[in-house]
Amino acid sequence: MTSLERAEDLVAKLEADGVRATTDPTVIDPPCILFNPPNLRYDVPCGYTAVWQAVALAPAARTADRGTWADLETLLAGVAGVADVHDATLVSYVANGTTYPAYLLTWEEAIA
Repeated sequence: MTSLERAEDLVAKLEADGVRATTDPTVIDPPCILFNPPNLRYDVPCGYTAVWQAVALAPAARTADRGTWADLETLLAGVAGVADVHDATLVSYVANGTTYPAYLLTWEEAIA
């Protein structure tokens, strides 16, 4: 399995659970998860460790509101249901000229 195949597998699982997800930053539609290519560490026989940094994106708000917080927590729960997320860092994420409130979600897993 490649890291792209794994990302597509995660997208399919999330979408089956009703969470929008994609590997294509040009089609994001927050609230959603964007999977970026992982960093790779070649430390596993016949494979590697993928160090994932997926982005949980809430809709861009004109002002801060509690809906943004709720969207981010719902997205985090979705990803935590299909991956062993160990960190969620609050960030501003720029995609397609728009700044979104987001969590940068990180985890590691072996891919062989």
